[in-house]
Amino acid sequence: MTKKISGNSKVVNIGKTLDLIMSGPNYRQKIACFLGDNFPGVYFTPREAACMMRLLQGKSMRGIAEELNLSPRTVEFYTENMRGKLSCKSKFELIDFVKKSDFLQNYKSKDTD
Repeated sequence: MTKKISGNSKVVNIGKTLDLIMSGPNYRQKIACFLGDNFPGVYFTPREAACMMRLLQGKSMRGIAEELNLSPRTVEFYTENMRGKLSCKSKFELIDFVKKSDFLQNYKSKDTD
């Protein structure tokens, strides 16, 4: 994506700039939750990570929604995003994948809620 700055002939490539920022270690450490070396390039957003922690605790979609002050549909949306990132067919398969990852270790080492 490019954007021309008014009054200036230079073109700024916003997409490449954002990709560079998002690929940096500070972004990954502060913004996203890495699943570990067995899942390279797979990160959960802070909200996805918060939902996943509660899924791992056995909470229902409705319970997660109430606790995080979200709608149940939003929690379902986050769960679907996480399933897509790991190509899981079900919520239970997603939970199994996450249990095998470094998610818990990485999540507990940061404040994502």
